Amino acid sequence: MMVDYGLIAKEIVDAIGADKVFTEIHERMAYSRDWSVRPFNELSLPDIVVRPKSTEDVAATVRIAYKHGVPVIPCGGLTGMAGGAVPTFGGIMIDTRGMNRILELDVNNLTVTVQAGITIFRLNSELEKYGLWFPHDPESKQAATVGASIATRNDSTFGIKYGKIEQSVIGLVLVDGVGDIVRLGQRKTLVSSSGYRLHWLLVGSEGTLGIITEATLRIFPKPRERCVDMIAFKTFADATKAVNRIVQAGLSIESVNIMCSNRFQYYTHAYRVKYGKEAKVPSGTRAILCLTFNGDSEVVNFSRSYALKICREVGGIIVEEREVV
Repeated sequence: MMVDYGLIAKEIVDAIGADKVFTEIHERMAYSRDWSVRPFNELSLPDIVVRPKSTEDVAATVRIAYKHGVPVIPCGGLTGMAGGAVPTFGGIMIDTRGMNRILELDVNNLTVTVQAGITIFRLNSELEKYGLWFPHDPESKQAATVGASIATRNDSTFGIKYGKIEQSVIGLVLVDGVGDIVRLGQRKTLVSSSGYRLHWLLVGSEGTLGIITEATLRIFPKPRERCVDMIAFKTFADATKAVNRIVQAGLSIESVNIMCSNRFQYYTHAYRVKYGKEAKVPSGTRAILCLTFNGDSEVVNFSRSYALKICREVGGIIVEEREVV
């Protein structure tokens, strides 16, 4: 059966307004790919792009899509690398980035409620004014949105200390497949022994269970101090051994990252191109361990000192040139 997307677009315009609905080819082209590896001549265009401003806009759009039996593809910053937001079968692309407001900041309970389309970068820029931060910190934070980060169970630089993103998700508002608005999770309570954590079902669901439109998140006071160290090792196994010993020692680590020789060569090449000289890295380096610690200065100093002691015992050498990575 042929689908009349012109009729569907008109119904959506009547429901939520013409300023939120886009059908021209040049408007849809931007939604034909994400960051996944795809041939440049392989385009998957949505038939309609909708940029809602509210949960109600999303619900109205999904109800119309459900009535006509057409696919709906939600997207955030389109920074995914697995093609999850590519509209392979056309349909209606719902771009959540127009829903980018902070709805409530509760400094006493350390929670923030936001619309799903706000970027991680903008959220933390606003929280910084109050000495607070949301510790989910992917490399794509300037474009990655809160809703998409939850829907993809996006990883984070500081996951070893603050956990995966679900540890920060207290409650969600979503629109299900028929256009109903559903509220899941606790209002602001982080720990509850009653009921099911149904909101966690949406973490990593990639839009298959519904479209996340709002999220209540756990936030933290911004660390008073942070230090970063890079340690070179002759083998990847030695770097791994150092990390295991550091974790087993119970130190308060904020982040851990081990670069293999391939990625290390990429960074040293970038340094060479930028500065026209070789990076000062110990010869024979095959892996670099990046460690960060945060907290009060006494905690940071002790943790750093003990961790570097362990690294030296395993054969690690501190890299003084900070721009290598």
